[in-house]
Amino acid sequence: MTQKLILPVNNCKVTVSYKWGNAYAHNYGGTHYGMDMYGNSTVYAMGAGTVMACGWDNVCGNVVVIRYNDVADHVYGGSYDVIVRYYHLASICVKKGQAVTKDTVV
Repeated sequence: MTQKLILPVNNCKVTVSYKWGNAYAHNYGGTHYGMDMYGNSTVYAMGAGTVMACGWDNVCGNVVVIRYNDVADHVYGGSYDVIVRYYHLASICVKKGQAVTKDTVV
């Protein structure tokens, strides 16, 4: 059965969004392919998935990578698998291979 993913945070402010625009490219020299936010530091998984990797990266800090299977495509129909990378986390609360749900703190 297909699933719908949720935004993984509560009570936060989005500071930079996906493909933010010309201002971001001008200031930082490239296109922004993520979403940056601050506020509540609790980050949740976006749905039912499996942790593919987690650990420290010298550029991105604490990183968690989760694969979500069978995600509904509401524009074109059907479903597909989605891999989400969570960067700059204050800490990591999951382990590689762990199954997660929308209630799992990442």
